[in-house]
Amino acid sequence: VYSILDCIYNEVKQTYYILDVMCWRGHPVYDCQTDFRFFWLSSKIQEEEGLGEKSRINPYKFVGLQNFPCSSDSLCKVLATDFPFEVDGLLFYHKQTHYTPGSTPLVGWLRPYMVPEILGLSVPTTPLTAKPDYAGRQLQQIIESKKSKKLAAEKGHPAAKNGHYELEHLSTPQPANSPEGQEGAVSQM
Repeated sequence: VYSILDCIYNEVKQTYYILDVMCWRGHPVYDCQTDFRFFWLSSKIQEEEGLGEKSRINPYKFVGLQNFPCSSDSLCKVLATDFPFEVDGLLFYHKQTHYTPGSTPLVGWLRPYMVPEILGLSVPTTPLTAKPDYAGRQLQQIIESKKSKKLAAEKGHPAAKNGHYELEHLSTPQPANSPEGQEGAVSQM
C-alpha cells in the first residue's frame, strides 16, 4: 500500500512538510476538490502515529502544514502567528480545483511581505511581514528575465517556444557573483 504526497523537504531538519495529497494508502484523491483533499489529509495525518517523529522505521519527519480560509481576518491572524519553522511563503489554492501537478494558475504563491501590496490588505507589522532589502529589485529581475526569454524565442531557441504556462518566481534573488546570477535575471524558490 502506498501514499503519494506533495511535500517540501528541509534537508537540515530531515523533515518533509506536507502541502497536499494525491493518494493515501492506495486511495487516489487527485480528482477530489482542494477542500476535501485538505480535510482528508489533516484527518489521516492525525490517525498516523509517529509520522512527525524520526525513528528507526521512519528516518524522516512528516509535518502537515496548516491551511486557512482566504479572508482578510484569517490572513492577518496567519501573518501574526509565530510558526515553529521558517515560513517561505503562502500558497493560495482554488477551493474547487482537482490536484494539478506542475504549474497551474489555480495555485498562487506570495512571500508574506508581499500580501499588503499584491492583495491590498492592511496586515500587522511582524517579522513575517517585514520587507527584505532585496524586495525592491525583484520586479526588475522579472522584467529582465522576460526580455531574455523573448530574445531567446526570437533567435529560435526551441525551449523558449514550448508554450507551457510560465510561473513567475518572486523569490530570493541569486547574488550577482554566483554562477546562477551571472547568467541573467534568475530567482530561486
